[in-house]
Amino acid sequence: MPCQLLVRRLLVRCLLASAAIVTPAITPAQEPAVQNPAAPKTDSSPGAQALPVDLYEARKVSVKEGDATVEFAYRLLAPEPAATTGDGARHPLVVFLHGAGERGSDNVAQLKYLPAWMAEPENRRRHPAFVLAPQCR
Repeated sequence: MPCQLLVRRLLVRCLLASAAIVTPAITPAQEPAVQNPAAPKTDSSPGAQALPVDLYEARKVSVKEGDATVEFAYRLLAPEPAATTGDGARHPLVVFLHGAGERGSDNVAQLKYLPAWMAEPENRRRHPAFVLAPQCR
């Protein structure tokens, strides 16, 4: 099955799964849980960009392919709690589709570039959004 079709199915399932997320009211005193503390925090290659693994929640979606079921990993960044305090606060969903260099199954490599930029504190304040970063194999 072509990668584009799998990404399209993943996107549809993620949207349906997160349709219930209408940014619940969170008080600033509540702290977001640290996600996947055992995962590597940075890429160790020369000149590598630090990856915001702790801010992105690791998730998986299953796609039926013939008789088999294939799992795809993705990461989801929610807006900062301070941006979600209003009643009925709504935020856009940014879908980041990585390039060939970020393929794999570690569910971390796709956090380079835009996902890392969106996770910076200043950018999270200025541009509150859900960021979805699926990883293709």
